[in-house]
Amino acid sequence: MKTIPKKTCSFKETGDLNGYGLRRAIEALTNDCLPRPARVVLSQCCSVAASTSAFKITMARSKMAELCGVTSATIRRRFKDSVSATIITETAVFDRKAGGFGQMPTEYQFTKPFLQAAKAFCKAWDTGTREVKTLAQKAFNEAIKNLQNKPLTSDTPRSKLSATPDQDDHQILGFTEYENPKDYAAPPADFDRPKAKSWDDARAERATTQAQDHKARQEAARAKRQQSTSKLKGLARWAFNGSRATGRATPQTSHNAARMRESDQRHEQTTKDAARAHREALASGYSPLDAIRRVMPGYRPTTTSKDHHDTYRDVNQPTQAKGAF
Repeated sequence: MKTIPKKTCSFKETGDLNGYGLRRAIEALTNDCLPRPARVVLSQCCSVAASTSAFKITMARSKMAELCGVTSATIRRRFKDSVSATIITETAVFDRKAGGFGQMPTEYQFTKPFLQAAKAFCKAWDTGTREVKTLAQKAFNEAIKNLQNKPLTSDTPRSKLSATPDQDDHQILGFTEYENPKDYAAPPADFDRPKAKSWDDARAERATTQAQDHKARQEAARAKRQQSTSKLKGLARWAFNGSRATGRATPQTSHNAARMRESDQRHEQTTKDAARAHREALASGYSPLDAIRRVMPGYRPTTTSKDHHDTYRDVNQPTQAKGAF
């Protein structure tokens, strides 16, 4: 289970980022790391991504467009910018079964390096001063820039081909036959295509993630209960030992395991002695009701037996004076 040193508003009880922390990390990015329109669109989907520990966005583009107030084409372009910035990954989902739905909503997932940098930034932002927050934001943007490492112009299969000879090159080459390489199609493997998976695999992964999240929440709740129980036990032992040490001039307040064991043994021995003395008294003919009658002459028992009724009548009946008629 993932733990954090202090529970803050940006983290869940399991230690993962919540929607608020993920959105704050995205809004802290500069235009050099991610353009502002892409940050606005991506920040609106943080609550959906942070609902599970996989940080996946499985919502359809039409719903995301309705949520953000833009068109589906704008959503596609902004998410493409986020994929180019190595903040999220894109995976196409297809239902290839007979009678299936065909292409399903594209699956976007936040990358692990980005999430690690976002966690470090949120911890510093929640617990640090203003100067620490400024340094944390600067370091966060530098880390994202180092993760990207992308050139100024993207290389395509066409741009990797050699340039067409100009007029001078033709004069040098003479009348040799020259074939333009752009007349041939580029190999399909050279194009950057998104990963693809089947709809069954995607559903299995989501079900596994939900089961793991449920287990993590149960473990966190169990650890919290155990911590509260141990704290209450410690307070009870402290109160018991403090009450026994009231007669001392300088009571010991530090934790002493031997002293606590000795106190527990004395308490158990006292309880056993009291129980044994009570059994012996009952065996010798001791009656709690008789003791109460001696202390309280007007005691009336709660039972309705004949013996108790006679005893009550004898005790409460006034004694007649001698010679009275």
